[in-house]
Amino acid sequence: MGVPTSLADVELNEKDVDVILASLERHGMVALGEHQDITLPISREILNTAL
Repeated sequence: MGVPTSLADVELNEKDVDVILASLERHGMVALGEHQDITLPISREILNTAL
């Protein structure tokens, strides 16, 4: 189908992960998920895995 399956497929890298996390923190989005239990370190792990 030609759909990207990783962040690298859309030319994102570890530096971009830092930018994304900084933006989340700046906007007060430091507890994500249905139960608000996805913290910034967990978000970093998820994003790095998606690279």
